[in-house]
Amino acid sequence: MSIFTPINQKRLTNVSVVRLKKNGNRYEIACYPNKVHAWRENLEKNIDEVLQTQEIFSNVSKGQLATKSDILRDFDTDDVNTVLLQILNDGDIQYTGKERKMENQNMYRDVAKMVSEKCINLETNRAFTVTMIEKMMKDCHINLQPKKSAKQQALEVIKQLRAVEGFKIAPAMMEILISLDPKLVDALSPNILKLVHQIIRQERNPEGIFELAAIIEPDNYHALLNMLEEQAKNRFCIEIIGPAWPGDTTRGRQAAAARSKQLKKTHESIPESVPESVSPRTLPDVTEQQSDEVAQQSASAPVDSSSATPPSSTQESKKAVDNDFEDNDYDSFAGRKAARQNKRKGKKKAAAAAASASAN
Repeated sequence: MSIFTPINQKRLTNVSVVRLKKNGNRYEIACYPNKVHAWRENLEKNIDEVLQTQEIFSNVSKGQLATKSDILRDFDTDDVNTVLLQILNDGDIQYTGKERKMENQNMYRDVAKMVSEKCINLETNRAFTVTMIEKMMKDCHINLQPKKSAKQQALEVIKQLRAVEGFKIAPAMMEILISLDPKLVDALSPNILKLVHQIIRQERNPEGIFELAAIIEPDNYHALLNMLEEQAKNRFCIEIIGPAWPGDTTRGRQAAAARSKQLKKTHESIPESVPESVSPRTLPDVTEQQSDEVAQQSASAPVDSSSATPPSSTQESKKAVDNDFEDNDYDSFAGRKAARQNKRKGKKKAAAAAASASAN
């Protein structure tokens, strides 16, 4: 009886095979399950934790080793470690049934999580749970493709779920922050308010730049960005803060009426110049005799030129504030955006370092 009959075969359920074909020959290596992806994503640094053996096979399931002459002819080297690294990095992963099932489950879960973060329930105006999205996907018989990314498939799943009449699902709105030159606010505010669903706040920051925090529908974001690029050019900066759920559920004509009213009152809420913080003072009553004494003392006292302030200092400060945007090339918009992004990256790195330290 042959040793390769079905009765004598033992299936490799705990081995992940990586295969590379070169010049018509097949080369395989035996790896631990779920370790190849960690190696290729630089999450696993120790190759001994990835490879089950340092041997190069022509057929792992039959236990047949590749000959040294074939390896030297196809790879131009007889160094086993170099050949192992090339097969591990460039080879095709042969998934087992358990690995394929686990990968599909993880992909299904990741897509459902992304859909729950990007969509809301129109009836409650709240986000869906991941379990509810998974049930909706199963009811619609949605099949995922392992070769596509989770983000790309999440967008396709949203379109398929919105096409079903029974599901009250819609993309969640997002919060944005627009930094704009104050001189362009009056001209651009009508076009901005046509695309914005709700305004959270509008004010000038300490630098004198006008900031508008608003809630916008995802479909209108690109239209808003194109409009600002055409009319404001390099004198604006737009940043996505994250998803938002507006407190009101007003839609249709009521939302349009509210936006039109807000459009009329926008220019009234925008100050024309930066106000000065001057607190009024109450002066005590002074008699004529006291005023004469003060005048004589001031005339006899020497004048310190270093401590004297010119009367035009306040006027110059006002002119400096008014002409702030004339001398500025508006590079501060990009700098402020880069600073915020660096700050967020620093927080993520600190959190990752703390997590790794706690794990160790």
